[in-house]
Amino acid sequence: MVTEHLLVHAVQGDEEAFRELTDPYRRELQFHCYRILGSMQDAEDALQETLLRRDKAPLPDSPDERELVRRFADAFEADDIDGVVALLTEDAWLRMPPSTLEYQSPPAIASFLGQGATWRRGQRHRLVPTRANTQPAFASCACIVHRAARSRGR
Repeated sequence: MVTEHLLVHAVQGDEEAFRELTDPYRRELQFHCYRILGSMQDAEDALQETLLRRDKAPLPDSPDERELVRRFADAFEADDIDGVVALLTEDAWLRMPPSTLEYQSPPAIASFLGQGATWRRGQRHRLVPTRANTQPAFASCACIVHRAARSRGR
């Protein structure tokens, strides 16, 4: 029986509570994966990977997620491409709606970020955290410093 206590413990990372919640649906989840992938072995692999990945991702709006978002923004704003890439998973995607450009994999994202840093030639960009489709996201804005303000020390 699903109780609030069980849900709270599962959300907090209690593996036994999570297993108690998901085990009754495992067969249906595997069948759903099978319908998509067409192979029982692929379905089992996909289900296992999904259940394992759950343990790696921080919870939405948790202190861990906020820290990850802060680290990402700091690295991006400093043009620390290695620092950004170190935070990515192997299946990472970079998308920039409304543009149709998409970059999949850390090497592709690193290449794009490197080209962007070269193109900006030292112009600073700030990332403003937001959410899109329940996932962390950023808006980017250029920090423009006027020459007159720079010469006055501002």
